[in-house]
Amino acid sequence: MHTFFLLYVHTYNFLTSYLPLVFNTTTEIRTGFFADGAKKIELTKGESLTLTADYNFLGNNKKLACSYPTLATSVKTGQSILVADGSLVLTVLSCHPSEGEVICRIENDCSIGERKNMVSFCMCVRSMFIHLLLLPILILFPHFNI
Repeated sequence: MHTFFLLYVHTYNFLTSYLPLVFNTTTEIRTGFFADGAKKIELTKGESLTLTADYNFLGNNKKLACSYPTLATSVKTGQSILVADGSLVLTVLSCHPSEGEVICRIENDCSIGERKNMVSFCMCVRSMFIHLLLLPILILFPHFNI
């Protein structure tokens, strides 16, 4: 019984500490606004696209602003970044933390609008892992009101 109680306390602490981070949509990463009042930009497969942490930058089909200030230190070369619910896929070519920029290759032709969501594939895997970890806990403790 004592072991069960410790498991319960540990699970409760884990859930209350990490669930707000997993399900908090206020920290969603977004692209910025476009130059010249454009509402959409066309991106072509194979071209380079720079993501900058300067959210005041007005973007175009060569450079986009990103609302995540530490993007250049959060992704690594070769990782994928999904934009606009995955309709645009970028592959990280290089990271430049001193400039706050990430150089990417566009993996598919796409037209996107302003303020689209962004997520690194690595972040998706981490989130999926946490959800899979939580599933048995929620089955064992169905009284948690999540």
